[in-house]
Amino acid sequence: MAGGRSIWHRLKSAWQGAVDGWRHPDATASQQPSHDGNVNGRLLDMLERSADNVIQTDHRGAITYLNASARAALNIPAQGPLPELALAELAPAATRALFDEVVAPALASQGRWCGEAAVRLGGSQEALFSHMALAHRDPHGHIDAYSVVMRDISAQAQAHAEVLRHTQILHAISEAIPATVVIVDSQGRYRFVNSAFERYVGRAASDIIGRTAVDILGAEEVARRKPYMIKALAGEAVSFTLDYPGDQGTTHLSLTCIPLKLDGEVDGFVGIGQDVTVQRREQDRLTHLAERDPLTGLFNRAGFEQRVERKVAMGEGESLALLFIDLDHFKPVNDRLGHLAGDRLLQGFARRLGEAVRGSDVVARLGGDEFAVLLAGVRDEATARAVAEKVLAAANQPFDLEGGTVRVSASVGVAFSARSDANWRELLARADALLYQAKAAGRGRQMVEELVAARERA
Repeated sequence: MAGGRSIWHRLKSAWQGAVDGWRHPDATASQQPSHDGNVNGRLLDMLERSADNVIQTDHRGAITYLNASARAALNIPAQGPLPELALAELAPAATRALFDEVVAPALASQGRWCGEAAVRLGGSQEALFSHMALAHRDPHGHIDAYSVVMRDISAQAQAHAEVLRHTQILHAISEAIPATVVIVDSQGRYRFVNSAFERYVGRAASDIIGRTAVDILGAEEVARRKPYMIKALAGEAVSFTLDYPGDQGTTHLSLTCIPLKLDGEVDGFVGIGQDVTVQRREQDRLTHLAERDPLTGLFNRAGFEQRVERKVAMGEGESLALLFIDLDHFKPVNDRLGHLAGDRLLQGFARRLGEAVRGSDVVARLGGDEFAVLLAGVRDEATARAVAEKVLAAANQPFDLEGGTVRVSASVGVAFSARSDANWRELLARADALLYQAKAAGRGRQMVEELVAARERA
């Protein structure tokens, strides 16, 4: 460009404030463009009404025009001459450096620059402004004036910084917790995933963001989760667990979907997933200890009660039969051969008892040498009698123990429930009464309640 070095020098002088030879134009001249006509008058009126700060300088950086907003920001009276003020006085060091490195070259080559920079208006405090700077040239192509339109964006910048801070906090939290974290929009597309989710699906975030769950997880997996995703997108927070059987056992995944709302409308949801296999196995272990007899592995009294109540809750209360079983002549064996032999006999009978009933039946050791069997779906006495005969046969078979072969027998009392709200304790009490009738009748036999009587009682 012809005269480029001269223009560059003058550009730097304008921003750096190297003003030599200051003119004091009168107020009218300083506030009006040099053109005549209605268009220019309207243009001046527009500038004066603008909420943006409009500043003009000569080629050396002396301010020659400030609109009403700029005057107010600089605490300069709306009317009257402008004070001697250089553009550089409004620019902190960082902004002057930006001018040298970026703005001046752009104005020299293109005549225009748009960007953001800090400015001091109305005191020493700095604020961030958006700028549109223009270089004006004389008929010879030399820059003879500058115009700058500035808008205070410090509030927006602060809000953006706050959003960024919250985003960074969310990212830090999502990386710190031992769980997968995703954000899914209302269209079902991933908008955020943490590194745990990247590892879970074996793909980078850049390959996940913008894709749907079907793209990443597959249609079959999404079908399992879809009912819960629909609820989340309808505004309901949901939690559920999915089980994944495998060669090394079942993996349990706990998932929570929390709706995200924008202006009162659901805009997506946050999904949090955690592998709870270890916790589930520990829970199952503790439940097993609480519900199982440690000697035989059968349900204990508490576990048996829960299973009866579960059958009733499932609507099977009207077709239950309870067998209360007591081993005959167990105490002499226990006294003669010792507790270890007695334990072996109880374990052996428990195995035989489990083999004598269906897999859906509930078998329990209620304590000592007392056992119970709960049969479901019983419609007649014959079914219960047949199972009771199997129990008697299992007890009558000899037991080979370390101290020798022994024989015992069993007495069985059978009671029926014909009520939908069956009470297991009342049922057990009736079976217990029948059991002692069997013992009184000579042991080694069954006493079965009449089903008709049970139905009449209901």
